[in-house]
Amino acid sequence: MSVDLVAQSAPHNSFKPVDPSAAKGIRRDVRRGNDVERRMALVKKVVIIVLFVQLGIMFAWSTLLYNRFALTWDFSQYQQGIWEIHHGYWNPPDTSLRGGLWGNSGQIIFWLIALVTWFTPQGILLLYLQDIFVVATEAVVILWAYEIITDKLDKKSMWKPGLVALCAFILVANPWNYWTISWDIHSEPFCTIFCVLAARALYYNRWKSLTFWSLLTITGGMVECEYILALGILALTLGKKTRLPGLYLMIGGLFWFGMLDFVLHAATSIPPPDQVYGYLTNAPYNGQGLTLQQIVLKVAEHPSRVFVQLWIERSNVFAVLSAGGLIGIFNRWGFFLPIATILTNTLSRAFAITAFQNFPAFAFLTIGTIMILVSMLSKRREVSRFVPLLSAIIAINCLLWSIIWIAPVKDQWLRTSNSAATILTQALHEIPTGDEVVASQGVAGRFSKRVNVFIPLVGDWNVPLYGKTVWWILTSQQGIELASPALTNGVLGTLANSMHAQLMLHGGNIWVFKLERQPSQTMFTTGLTNEVIPGWTVPGPAGYSVVTGPPSTWHAQSTGQRGYAVAYAYWQEDPGRYQISLTLKLDGNANIEVWNSTANNLIARRVLPGNGQLETLAYNFDITYEIPRAAYSGWGPFQILPNEPTQQNEFEIRIWTAGHVSISVYQLSFAPITPNGSS
Repeated sequence: MSVDLVAQSAPHNSFKPVDPSAAKGIRRDVRRGNDVERRMALVKKVVIIVLFVQLGIMFAWSTLLYNRFALTWDFSQYQQGIWEIHHGYWNPPDTSLRGGLWGNSGQIIFWLIALVTWFTPQGILLLYLQDIFVVATEAVVILWAYEIITDKLDKKSMWKPGLVALCAFILVANPWNYWTISWDIHSEPFCTIFCVLAARALYYNRWKSLTFWSLLTITGGMVECEYILALGILALTLGKKTRLPGLYLMIGGLFWFGMLDFVLHAATSIPPPDQVYGYLTNAPYNGQGLTLQQIVLKVAEHPSRVFVQLWIERSNVFAVLSAGGLIGIFNRWGFFLPIATILTNTLSRAFAITAFQNFPAFAFLTIGTIMILVSMLSKRREVSRFVPLLSAIIAINCLLWSIIWIAPVKDQWLRTSNSAATILTQALHEIPTGDEVVASQGVAGRFSKRVNVFIPLVGDWNVPLYGKTVWWILTSQQGIELASPALTNGVLGTLANSMHAQLMLHGGNIWVFKLERQPSQTMFTTGLTNEVIPGWTVPGPAGYSVVTGPPSTWHAQSTGQRGYAVAYAYWQEDPGRYQISLTLKLDGNANIEVWNSTANNLIARRVLPGNGQLETLAYNFDITYEIPRAAYSGWGPFQILPNEPTQQNEFEIRIWTAGHVSISVYQLSFAPITPNGSS
């Protein structure tokens, strides 16, 4: 009986043979799972190496920009503010902004950066920090994508390492990330990582983390309040669990924006809303004087101008969307924040170009793209079979954007020569920190470690003069300049002659003057235009500047070689009738040429007869047509609409000699002739 009981207690299938095909399938699944893990491990290592290589390249590029003084007003305003914080100015006046660092939308992030850099207050560290934050943002996006991929896809899915690699490729290949770090420093690259971490916390319903990262995001100021508002709207669409946090985010973003604008007065250094968005209204004078609320209401009544402007900027909008992954905009996580940034920047006109302003959009578009591909792989075969083709299109698209737009970074942002950098380095070392500096915006950045630095931009110059000594570092040909070349060259003549400033350094079209200010000299002012420039400011390849003796005798002198003794004498003008006059001494024949430099087109040429005497010659020219300003805009579907500094053409006077001729040019003028015949 005991034997029967034992037999009955044994399981029925104890001795059932294993199905060979099932065992083979199990072994195949195990091998496939191991293959996926090995590939994923390899992809992780490659991604980490690529990110470090990218960071090294960014460091090298930032170092080159810094050493060549290719840093503009944007860098100057933040370096000056941080330097002043280091020296006890907790609310720095920031003269480059003409309104204080706080007035630049309440960017608390730069006070935090000042604390981080307290013991190493080197200007180049600001560029390195921005590079680190850009690459760290990419790393966080890749980490988030990895979490989504491993969570949503089967362990045996061979697509897991491929999608992680694709995510990294989209981010690293995006050319606008390199444009972002080339354009000085700004709050957007620093705060985007906080916004991405806040979105990730929202994705996982981690409310404390969401609060923490959201608070760090709005340290960027009023612009970053827009990011939190967009995250709040996103949260409202995710379901009941996230609606209340979404409402809190929206209220918090709007509240802090209002506090910064109306209570804490953090918008005194930025253009008022009517100057940025007033043109979208039907109000008189392009909405001049309207508040932001009034503009929003009027645009809501007549939205057609919004669509017209978006259509005008369609290539820039597409450039942001396409380089960021192409399809991410069709996922809610890749929709709300990119749309918010693209709309506010595109409609502002000034910030429609693809660079730091849209940096947050690239991160969210990429994560949205990965989410769509993961979702497709989770669906039926009829849908998932399109993933390989779509992934290939996305990768090739990003590669082409990279090929076409990374190369022009150098021509766009590195516009200072080695010879110019040599003079600027010498000036930087010679100018005491306590002295005031007035600098051309294209090379001003590194000179801002001082209390008083002024940077003339577009229009007339109104420069307050403080202290005993004022240094002027001016150029019309180096860096990214906004001021009129003729106006800058005219100011150089004023400094040398009527203001009796001392020329300290020159070379590479950099002019450094030292002005010992008289008590009566409290403001330097110019008009909007300058018709007369001194010849010594515009020597050509076959000329040089003679700046010895009294300034009234300074001039451009020919070298005796064949070529242009005078060149780069630019005026920005509209079509019309003009009189050109020259004060010169010429002992042979030479040619005066008028060029439309915008189109590289010769307009007119005249022979200058020489008699060896100092004389003034005048010629009339008709400029009856206007050639649109040309700028590199890309190729095929990979184009942008570049912003141009002016709609006027740039006209240039050149003087050419065949060689073995002595020509001394003292003064040039380019003046419109009025209808009554006078200029």
